[in-house]
Amino acid sequence: MTLTCSAHEIEFRDPLGQDHILQVDVWRDVGGLRAVLVLRNLRHSELDFLDHAHAALHALHHDWLPYLLRPGASVMVLALRPAQSNRKARALVLPLSA
Repeated sequence: MTLTCSAHEIEFRDPLGQDHILQVDVWRDVGGLRAVLVLRNLRHSELDFLDHAHAALHALHHDWLPYLLRPGASVMVLALRPAQSNRKARALVLPLSA
């Protein structure tokens, strides 16, 4: 896999209608049949982190991924939780079929 896009800023709207910006890293294999997206800088509480990650993924899926990945590509999405005072940074795998 190679890094094709690093720290690309994406704007998305959360379920409450507020706009947010996050960064996305895109890794693809040589043939473009598999890809890994890493969503970074989702700065929200534990309760709404998953809602924000899904809203960001929805925006990516409709506005950006069709131009970056070939149809039928297998995609894995990781939402990186930022480190907190007593916790390490962790990644959450989100389901996606593109």
